[in-house]
Amino acid sequence: MSSFHLEFDVIGVSETWLTDDTVDNYNIPGYNLYYSNRQEARGGGVAVFVKTELKCKECKNLEFNNSYCNTKFIEIEMADSKNIIIGVIYRAPSSNPNFYFTLFNELLNKLILLNHKLLFLMGDFNFDLLKLGQDTNVNKFLDFNLSSFLYPLISCPTRI
Repeated sequence: MSSFHLEFDVIGVSETWLTDDTVDNYNIPGYNLYYSNRQEARGGGVAVFVKTELKCKECKNLEFNNSYCNTKFIEIEMADSKNIIIGVIYRAPSSNPNFYFTLFNELLNKLILLNHKLLFLMGDFNFDLLKLGQDTNVNKFLDFNLSSFLYPLISCPTRI
């Protein structure tokens, strides 16, 4: 990370492939690690590294973890502004998108009750935004996000 010449307060990682046996190998000095392993299959998993000086807590009531989706949510307490909720999500590409949309809708309903907090979501949702207008699942994914005032920041392919 020192090669970036930047300092991050929060780092989200998807497809960690962590297991309870390997998690200790992935410590970053100066950060606390919060993670969720994929239990039913290989791969997947998510993690959030948070600077140790930030006061935060896990939000287990927002999480959903199963064979096709992993999440981890934390809330960072801010002294002079709104608290920040950060979520990392991984959706397996082979999973049925409708299961994800159902869970995402439940999540949004929970988040509405947490008004006066900022929300940032990151992860690997496995929806190809280049197929907008051609794939109904991509359209639905973007509609869900935009109707919740969540805007994708990745605007080009991250791999081809």
